[in-house]
Amino acid sequence: PGRQAVIKTLRAGEGFLAQSSKWLHFGLGESQKVDRLVIRWPAGETVEFSDLDADSRYKIVAGSSEAELWSPPERTLEIVESPPTPADSSGAARIPLAYRLPMIRVPYQQFDGSTQWARFNKRKPVLLNVWASWCSPCIGELQEFTDRSDDIRAAGIEVLALSVDGLKDGSTAEAAERTIARIKFPFVVGRATPQLLKGMEIMHHRQIPMRRPLPLPTSFLVDADGQLAAIYKGPVSVDVLLDDVENLGGDGRERFVNAAAFPGRTIDHPKIDLARRRTETLIRFRLATSFEEAGRFQEAALHYQGVVEMSPDYAEAHNNLGNALDRLGEFAPAEEHLRTASHLNPDFAFAHHNLGNALLHQQSVHSALASYRKAIELDPEEAGFYFSYGIALVAADQPMDQALAAIEKAAEIAPQMEAAQFLLGIMHERIGEPQNAISYYER
Repeated sequence: PGRQAVIKTLRAGEGFLAQSSKWLHFGLGESQKVDRLVIRWPAGETVEFSDLDADSRYKIVAGSSEAELWSPPERTLEIVESPPTPADSSGAARIPLAYRLPMIRVPYQQFDGSTQWARFNKRKPVLLNVWASWCSPCIGELQEFTDRSDDIRAAGIEVLALSVDGLKDGSTAEAAERTIARIKFPFVVGRATPQLLKGMEIMHHRQIPMRRPLPLPTSFLVDADGQLAAIYKGPVSVDVLLDDVENLGGDGRERFVNAAAFPGRTIDHPKIDLARRRTETLIRFRLATSFEEAGRFQEAALHYQGVVEMSPDYAEAHNNLGNALDRLGEFAPAEEHLRTASHLNPDFAFAHHNLGNALLHQQSVHSALASYRKAIELDPEEAGFYFSYGIALVAADQPMDQALAAIEKAAEIAPQMEAAQFLLGIMHERIGEPQNAISYYER
């Protein structure tokens, strides 16, 4: 009586190449007996033991009511030296995607110089392969594709092989064309464009933490739904390709299992499914952001659209999609998504500002002014809001002093904003104040 209860939990352990001890040790001080031992097994069963001796080991098995005295076998542990052998360094990798992404539009050039667009989502998987005539592994890979073209076609796979010859490497498109003719390559060929390579790089970097340049050859496997399913860095054998294409189907959980680096099984639980969907949404959102930051608004809009379809209540995704559509000149759908964003999050200042932009581009000047005022009310320290508000005041034929005050506020908050200084110069020139105008132009 009066003694403190001691509680301990045994876990199997989840360390890499290690696990926690299976022993539970209870220090009893001067006591010679255990008053009471209660075990609650993971399955919910509770068993109780009493009158256990101190300084003893007991083996207790789930489902049994006996505490069996146990003595460990005598043994001597010998640690044998075994220095690890590092694996050979290689840039080659097969990267199946657990979360598939809509493949970007791919522009390429035919050898006659005309521009074509690769078509995905046509009920056939497509292997987009990038190679060069001076790259020996590339030629070996193309030769294997040629030798086993019947197997590739029987699996329903289309191959688009695009050469980088002529892009900064000193080789020429003619060298690539001669190579294709020599090996009698039986699939679609062409020349890669800088736009295509940059898009592939962005999609790769959002999947791989170590953002190293793509090697040659590199291939993207796109499934029949137009979604990127795997990335191959270095040559991919036809057998690996055929096996991956055979496993393209299945739901999100099956894709996750197929993409794992080692065999196992997933936990069937709603919270796990919810976490997987949230992760996929986040991956798509970040990829869309990467395209937006690169000024590639068409691809950004494509991926933001996928995000809002997966998560209709994602205010930031609606805002970014609306902003991308506005940049593309699609003002009406931009307005729709920006209104949704501001409705989902009424305190989202940038959503109100971007809505003002879309309205201004549609000549709804007074509605734009109201959106800009709301954005300024929510975030009075954002220079861009005052700048846009000043431009809208000019467009609405409001008194020049109001527009000047708004642009001056923008320049005050962000003196480095060149556009604000330049516009102030124009405005002062128009109202007959050339010296002030010169001052702003000099800034």
